[in-house]
Amino acid sequence: MKLFVDRVRDLAADKRDAVLGRIGPADLDAIENAQPLDWFPVEINVRATEVVWTALGPGAREDFFLRLGMEDFESPLLKGVVATALRLFGVEPGSLLKFAPRGWGQVFRDDATVTAASLGKGVATLAYAGLPRPLAESRVWIDSVAASMGAMFAVTKKRGTVTAEQIDVASGSMTLVFRWES
Repeated sequence: MKLFVDRVRDLAADKRDAVLGRIGPADLDAIENAQPLDWFPVEINVRATEVVWTALGPGAREDFFLRLGMEDFESPLLKGVVATALRLFGVEPGSLLKFAPRGWGQVFRDDATVTAASLGKGVATLAYAGLPRPLAESRVWIDSVAASMGAMFAVTKKRGTVTAEQIDVASGSMTLVFRWES
């Protein structure tokens, strides 16, 4: 979340001030005063994501979360996971996605499960089950995850898309579908 707020601070002054003001002092204080390994309630993540998504509008919001995802892949939290996955599975998105479930546990502390599946040439999925209710209820949060996971294509140097499908709030499930040019 600190990286998230740092990227908000990099926005143009009008957007930055509007976003920081709408995130609110309590959430900002919790984020800014957290230690590196502190865990945040998912509600903070959802609230901050919804503020940024709304403030930036179409195009800019997807780009914000894509860039955030790319930086997350380079962060101390995930850099080792990404490097290991590239070494083991190579630079094909479908192969690399097999390691994505490990990344979830590095970022979120909950009972959700993530399952990767390759569906053939140029198509793979990440199926999420048991998401905490605040995450499953927020279509904005779900779409921001899809945008962030587009970073997978930057890492693998492929052109592709990520879409959120089969969303079921009651069961806390969704599927991200990755499609790319082979």
